[in-house]
Amino acid sequence: MTLSASTLTGNTARLEGGGAIIITSSEATAMISNSTLSNNTATDSGGGGLSNVGGTVTFSGGAVTGNHAGVGGGISNSRGSVTLNSTRIQGNDATSDFGTTFGGGVVNEDGTMTLIGSHVLNNTASGLDAALGGGVWSAGFFAKLNISNSVILGNSATGGDSFGGGIYSDGTTALNGTVVLSNRVVGSDLADAGGIYRLDGTVTLTATAVANNQPSNCGNPSTVAGCS
Repeated sequence: MTLSASTLTGNTARLEGGGAIIITSSEATAMISNSTLSNNTATDSGGGGLSNVGGTVTFSGGAVTGNHAGVGGGISNSRGSVTLNSTRIQGNDATSDFGTTFGGGVVNEDGTMTLIGSHVLNNTASGLDAALGGGVWSAGFFAKLNISNSVILGNSATGGDSFGGGIYSDGTTALNGTVVLSNRVVGSDLADAGGIYRLDGTVTLTATAVANNQPSNCGNPSTVAGCS
């Protein structure tokens, strides 16, 4: 699939997810350039703007904004590969009136997610029991999250237990030349690591600033080496 200089807006998907675009084959390849996915909704699954299950997606330029889902408000990637190059992920939300929700902007489940020169801004995850990863949620034995020369700013996770306002990691995560700034978590029970929360696996920071996140940058005590 090729999409160029286009806008997909106001669409709704049920059951399978992917309010605007859904990819369900490991043989599928999507090239999206200078396009906008906005105000789309996945009512019963993940990926308000885009859901990728096993395929390969390259998103260059453009934006994913104002989309809604139960998990992965903007983008959901499961066992596939997604590359965001100079793309803005902004104002998306993952909301659940019961249980746990995660990935207000982006979900990466057992796949590979790469952000290059991209911005993850003001996304929210809100769950009654728990909210994880307001900006980005990446988890699973095969989960790899690579972020370079990017900005993770102003994202939030709000729930009973809330962790990782900017990034929640339970896999392999590497940040290079990136800023994680002014993200937050709010929880009625437990809340920590407004910037980056590492449950397990590894998080590597190279020339990366994690600052002014609330109530802490990477947990108290810190869950990420080199982050205080």
